[in-house]
Amino acid sequence: MEWRQLHMSLQWVYRGKVPDEGRGHFQGNCGGSAWYILQGEGVVRHDGREFRAKKGHWLFANMGPHYRDFTRSTEIISVRFYLEWPDGQPLFFHQTGLVIPGVRHPRLLRTAKAMERIVYICGRRIFTNIGFMNERLTFPGYIDVTGALLQWAKALYDALPSEGIKPSLERFEDSRVARALLVLDAWPLHQAFSMDQLAKKTAVSRAQLDRLFIAKLNMTPHQYFEKRRLRHADRNVLHPALSIKEVALDVGFSHVSSFSAWFKQNMGMNPNERRDTMPLPTSTV
Repeated sequence: MEWRQLHMSLQWVYRGKVPDEGRGHFQGNCGGSAWYILQGEGVVRHDGREFRAKKGHWLFANMGPHYRDFTRSTEIISVRFYLEWPDGQPLFFHQTGLVIPGVRHPRLLRTAKAMERIVYICGRRIFTNIGFMNERLTFPGYIDVTGALLQWAKALYDALPSEGIKPSLERFEDSRVARALLVLDAWPLHQAFSMDQLAKKTAVSRAQLDRLFIAKLNMTPHQYFEKRRLRHADRNVLHPALSIKEVALDVGFSHVSSFSAWFKQNMGMNPNERRDTMPLPTSTV
């Protein structure tokens, strides 16, 4: 099993009252969201279902569109994170919201608190990923944040399976698929994909690769590569320090117009519209 393929990053960790931009309708396509309720109450709604968490509970949003709200007195520890494979498939995929009593998994709270204590930059906590991504971390600071995130991710990995949420490990069930994924995940995103080269490097025929990928991942190798390419582009579009032209070149487009058309076809909005969906930076002392 090649865990080094897993993409892991912290968008933010925040402790305090819920800001207004933390309430409302969300698309749910930008990482995982978890809140520990320190005081008050939070709720996630989607598809006519409601998941309500009170003090001492974790509330996880589902991976798709949803509505979230919190009572005005609510105080939380909010963690926004990426924990996913190169094609954007979350390590833990759940189509519904999730409420977990904190007492069942105390290490999840301990590691979240430790992570929150570390994320201080210039004496203030960073709330949004825009603020966090714009900050220049020192190397020791980066190591501290990464180490704290690893501990929280390990606690999450221990907690969720016992709550019925299993990790998505289908890609490792067949050695031929796993071997092909190693090639695909190392394929430069600015270079054109070649099914012939993939078949040659894996010693598996094109037709067999298609059948295996559809059976295990519900997509062809080419579709997997395109998903990885789109996921990478989407992450970079959300990075405020990068121009759209830089993002386009990084995934093999020499013209911004062609990139924008491809991005809109797959995401339902153009790159600038996608960038505008991100909240404004908010921080608390």
